[in-house]
Amino acid sequence: QLASNEEVEPWEQKRDARRQIVSEDDDLLIAEATTSIPVSPEAAFVMCSRPDLRRQIVDADVVEALNKKGAVLEQGSIYHCHHGKDIIVIEIVDWRPGEYLTVVYQFPFKMTVMETTEFVPYGEGTLVKMRYGQIIYQNLWGNIMSRVIKSKTQKLFSDAMVRCSANMTKLGQTLLQDNPEIAAGDGNGGN
Repeated sequence: QLASNEEVEPWEQKRDARRQIVSEDDDLLIAEATTSIPVSPEAAFVMCSRPDLRRQIVDADVVEALNKKGAVLEQGSIYHCHHGKDIIVIEIVDWRPGEYLTVVYQFPFKMTVMETTEFVPYGEGTLVKMRYGQIIYQNLWGNIMSRVIKSKTQKLFSDAMVRCSANMTKLGQTLLQDNPEIAAGDGNGGN
């Protein structure tokens, strides 16, 4: 929090004005999942944003990061998560290293689901909170299809959260043992 005599930089004001977060007060697609992992919030953020580590969390065959600025991940960057023959397209819409990462899953018929993964300091580690907003649609077909697929989507994300929580715990322990610089938050946060 800023003291009254400190000025907020214009870029900070602009960044704060466009925050996109699924909060615990929103109408959620499924109940929030919380996982405790033995690494810093910064390291938890790295785990969820760096493609090679994200792949391990989401059980993907490959996670490709596509973006406009080479290797730099940022708002607008796209992940292609390959799960067998299926490719899931995910766009980063907002993030704050060590605090949260918000992505949007893109589905057919112009439907999307927003996910926020929040990183909360907890003792020597981090509580990772995953929340999914309701299905958003942009047209009549999306409206119809969102009703048709809602229960399947809820089950898909619920099952995925259970796997991701277990994988995050395992990956956090591995990083703590094998890469203490990343576990402490000194690693490369997706850049």
